[in-house]
Amino acid sequence: MKGNAALRALGLAWLSLAAPAYAQTAVGDWGHYVQHRPRVYLNNPTGQAFSVTLHVMQWPVEAWNTARCRVRLAAPDGAVLRDGELEIRNAEAVIEVPAGAPGVYRLETEAQPHWIWSTLAQSVLWTGEPGRDHAFVIAAQRRQMA
Repeated sequence: MKGNAALRALGLAWLSLAAPAYAQTAVGDWGHYVQHRPRVYLNNPTGQAFSVTLHVMQWPVEAWNTARCRVRLAAPDGAVLRDGELEIRNAEAVIEVPAGAPGVYRLETEAQPHWIWSTLAQSVLWTGEPGRDHAFVIAAQRRQMA
């Protein structure tokens, strides 16, 4: 009995040393890109600051790659927070969003094939023509050790 208690205590002590997990979501990944003009809805129930990274596919011929991508980010009330081009550096374009209103943020992108990563725990990709054909993907939550 005492040996089991000691092992249990050692196990609990070991677990307490582990870094806490944090939530992230990704829409697509390398090899599974979104294209055209996808709309991603980013759920931010607390209004915390967050970041979004567009991972842009790069062609082997450098001249085929674009140096910029277009994004439009709207707050939960519809106010436009960002509308314009972002520079692509090392196959990434990053948007840092300061803390703001809680709710669902809408991100629209236009770039070479890309996938989208966010520090928020919940993202939904919406594709198709509104009122006609709809398809959506709920992004899988990724948990990583910090």
